[in-house]
Amino acid sequence: MRVRDGRIVLPSGMSYHLLVLPTYDADGQSVVHVGDKYEYTLRPLPKVQTMTPQLLKRVTKLVEAGATVLGTRPLKSPSLTGFPECDREVTRMADELWGRDAGCNGSGEHRVGRDACSGEPRLKRFWQA
Repeated sequence: MRVRDGRIVLPSGMSYHLLVLPTYDADGQSVVHVGDKYEYTLRPLPKVQTMTPQLLKRVTKLVEAGATVLGTRPLKSPSLTGFPECDREVTRMADELWGRDAGCNGSGEHRVGRDACSGEPRLKRFWQA
């Protein structure tokens, strides 16, 4: 993936204005297997509050290159590899990307690089444009 003119461009050439990080945990089972098919279910799902340091580094590079990312701030790594340093690294990088005052909700807008942010105010402007 790369960023060109603020758009995230995949190797296939497909491009996107916005990268939306998942807000639910797959273990929350938003899709359930029933018999031989999958069905969507309406149920509250837990927020994803984890991200590996490696993934967060990649998201940070996209943001610094000008991509817009929407999503909540990770609180820790889901992996025990390098524990507890991996959690400290995620916290440090999340503070830089989302801002120290974003808390676990990662709410608001925080600009990094050319034009990058995380939060609902930017999303509203996106759809109005």
